[in-house]
Amino acid sequence: MNAGKDITDFFLAVFSSIIRSVSNADNHCTRTVIRKKLNKQIHPSMALTKFVENLLLYKSRMEEFNKSAPKDIRVEIPENSDARYLEYPDAHFDLAVTSPPYVNAVDYPRTHQLEMYWLEMQNGSLTPLKKQHIGTESVSVKFYNDLHLTGIDEADRVISAIYETDKRRAYIAYKFLEDMEKNLQEVHRVLKKGGRYVIVIGNNTIRGHRFESWKYLIGMAERNHFELDTYFGSEIIKHFIKIKREQRINTDWIIVLKKNKIHAR
Repeated sequence: MNAGKDITDFFLAVFSSIIRSVSNADNHCTRTVIRKKLNKQIHPSMALTKFVENLLLYKSRMEEFNKSAPKDIRVEIPENSDARYLEYPDAHFDLAVTSPPYVNAVDYPRTHQLEMYWLEMQNGSLTPLKKQHIGTESVSVKFYNDLHLTGIDEADRVISAIYETDKRRAYIAYKFLEDMEKNLQEVHRVLKKGGRYVIVIGNNTIRGHRFESWKYLIGMAERNHFELDTYFGSEIIKHFIKIKREQRINTDWIIVLKKNKIHAR
């Protein structure tokens, strides 16, 4: 373990947490924009003050976590991770947990572009990065001119309805589910028998049609050899991102899947 690099990474993580709040950007917008009516008062000294405040806060939380965490736990972050192609052996994990993107709701690279540019994690156009994301909206016309279906009846009815008015949005919805099915297959492979996969996901509206992601993922999970253990809804009490009321996601659904058998692909 490189202690110097770990400390540097911690400081950079703290720095990333203040970038938006000490800039002229709207803190709660899904895009990096300056709003003339925001009346946000920013002064040069705020950056250092906020950095020190967050540094002390996160240092305290880190110490508290270290006291309660088991000493033999190791955190590993793969450099070239992709949720659709997991570089781990079969039957490796007891538990997997994820919260995939809200399809058609948030452009995540654009949302975090201010932090990525300041940390020099990205430069130039974000399009190549966007194309890598599950739920990407950077799609080619050569794909979305045709109607693509998943084989999940409920999902396909909604995708077909969207296709009638917006072919591109219909393909984005389809592509999200296609990518998530690849993820389900990979997680099933790397889980041990009896292992659980917990997915937290919200529904949203695409071109006036309710897209119930959690239901479609359950159907996909079952056809990929998972058993549905349980599921429940959790109301989102505080919305941190400004989204139009009719587009707001008010409930997250928690799906718990169980791997009961080894499937030879």
